[in-house]
Amino acid sequence: MKRTALTPLGTARERLLSALGEAPHYTLTAAVGLREFNLGEEAAYLAWEIVRCVPSLHPTEEHALFALVLASVVNLHEGSTRLPVRGAGLGYLGRLLEKLGAASALPLLPRLLADPRLDPVLGPPGSYKPLILDGDHLYHQRTLHFEQHLGAALALRLASPPLPVDLQAAAAALDEVAGRRLSAEQRYAVLTALCSPLAVITGGPGTGKTSIVVAILRVLARLGIPVASVALAAPTGKAAYRMKASVAASLASLRDPGPADQLVALVPEPRTLHRLLGYSPDADRFRHHALHRLPDEVIIVDECSMIDLHMMDRLVHAVRDDARLVLLGDAEQLPSVEAGAVFRNLVPPGSGSGGSPWRALVRPELHGPLPPPVSSGDPRWRSAVRLTRSYRMDASRPEGRHILLVAGRINAGQEDTLFADGEDEGEVGFIRPCAGPEALTFGGVELLDAPGQLGAFLDLWLERRVLSLEGLLDRARRPLRLREGALAEDELPSVERLFDHYESAKILCVTRAEADGSGADAINTHLHAGLARALGQLVDDLCPGAPVMMLHNDYDRELFNGDQGVVVRVRDDDGVHLAVLFRRGAGRCVVFRLDTLRPQLQLAFAMTVHKAQGSEFEHVALVLPSANMPLLTREVLYTAVTRSKTSVIIVGQRDLLAVGVRQPIERFSGLADRLHGA
Repeated sequence: MKRTALTPLGTARERLLSALGEAPHYTLTAAVGLREFNLGEEAAYLAWEIVRCVPSLHPTEEHALFALVLASVVNLHEGSTRLPVRGAGLGYLGRLLEKLGAASALPLLPRLLADPRLDPVLGPPGSYKPLILDGDHLYHQRTLHFEQHLGAALALRLASPPLPVDLQAAAAALDEVAGRRLSAEQRYAVLTALCSPLAVITGGPGTGKTSIVVAILRVLARLGIPVASVALAAPTGKAAYRMKASVAASLASLRDPGPADQLVALVPEPRTLHRLLGYSPDADRFRHHALHRLPDEVIIVDECSMIDLHMMDRLVHAVRDDARLVLLGDAEQLPSVEAGAVFRNLVPPGSGSGGSPWRALVRPELHGPLPPPVSSGDPRWRSAVRLTRSYRMDASRPEGRHILLVAGRINAGQEDTLFADGEDEGEVGFIRPCAGPEALTFGGVELLDAPGQLGAFLDLWLERRVLSLEGLLDRARRPLRLREGALAEDELPSVERLFDHYESAKILCVTRAEADGSGADAINTHLHAGLARALGQLVDDLCPGAPVMMLHNDYDRELFNGDQGVVVRVRDDDGVHLAVLFRRGAGRCVVFRLDTLRPQLQLAFAMTVHKAQGSEFEHVALVLPSANMPLLTREVLYTAVTRSKTSVIIVGQRDLLAVGVRQPIERFSGLADRLHGA
């Protein structure tokens, strides 16, 4: 019996690499090309294993099949659920093969896809083969299964009749809670959420999505639906916390709350989707699913653009047939990290509110002019509402108006309108170029196109946005007192100010690791060293006062990927040691010793744009890479810019910014076609 040597680099990985060494030379060439997509050699091994299942192919045909399978793996990793192999998407496949060093395979694919010798690995929809050819697209069998499974469940909800609701009572309750404060499109959104098994509400920043959630809750309370039967959720812990804070702030601002509004305050606090569905990490399964539904009558989920195909499938099948599922988000933001663009697929082109069946309940004299009615066979029109009016764009918030105008031009792909051309200098909404860090005003949107000055900018950011909090260094040096393992109550005010400080400004990056120093890791290292110098200590590990972020879910401590905390000194019965504080709502923190969490933490002066989804800051700096890359897309730029309310500083080349605006994410999914044809 042959023994396998153990290796600290990974025994399975070593065996895969050894097997690849025995494969044709093009597998090793492709393995090098995979690095651009952050994929390891394992993907090349998987493709080669599938090729070996078809033993009668000529070497050039083997290469073509290998390249096709590898392209499908990369395509899935990039977020698509299917790969175009014919028709309009063929250009994308050609570009993908070229990056993998296999452009010569493209002319062979049409004949190869029709070759019966591929039957062991390729089949039509309904067959149980690794690869499925569905029309002009190639699927992985598992991904096609989930897309069909989710599509069928969503189509059933879209085709279901309205839920039994007293429409006149609902309209009267909405008039009572909203008066003239909600626009026609917002009112459409509330009524759609009240009456439809599925409501999809999309809108950019400042379009009033939180106001809609609060209005839904207040109307439900007036219609007699118990608040305990309402669930609020979001994809991440950060997004759930922000949802909780936004709803609480809106309720606190009510001038004359009635008895029903006091009940709304008792709605269970927002949870992550994993907690809502009862995920067990030990068993790696969910408690709630199609055979054990959620008990809630109303489920409202925020930041839905972040939800991938598999999680949305689990969510939709866990919702009762007679329950309301309300999905909110911004369809123009980055789609989910994993495969799918489900939320975007649920929103038809244009404004869904024009097709709302609740037009008769919206009075123009109270809520403004109604959008024109829409005639469409697409069932999504009955459930989707697109919010178009921004409430940040007013004279009292010129910086916010400036940001949203720029974001709108980025989203429309209008890179030639981002900068003034001379005679437009006095117009509002153009990016302001700055020759150096000293010219920055920290208002509106500015571009620092100054090669070689990233370090100088980071030093300015350290001074203006990190060390600017009064008493920061004293707070970092002085140990906080713990009582019975919890933070002493009189320490909370200064800790709250520390959290507010770090949540007001953030540097965003396209990637974590980048050789030119533009990645989040390098920027975090630079700023952390600056903080350590200010404290007068060596940088040997995380120093007190540094913001940190969780890298993984820790269910035992109820900490989740993306949760942000601050390193502090604490004093307890064991003496003084380093710990990490995490916020758990206003006036409440939890504390854990740093040494128990260290492997799960990274610095958070800067983070990737993907990690920043679901967050909102007063000030944002977006650092561009020094060269174009697949991750530099229109959606990344739009998402980064819309994270800020007051100022955005783009650090990078003007020409590269224009390139990013011209590059929308290419994500291929069949879900929209399945819903349209339902």
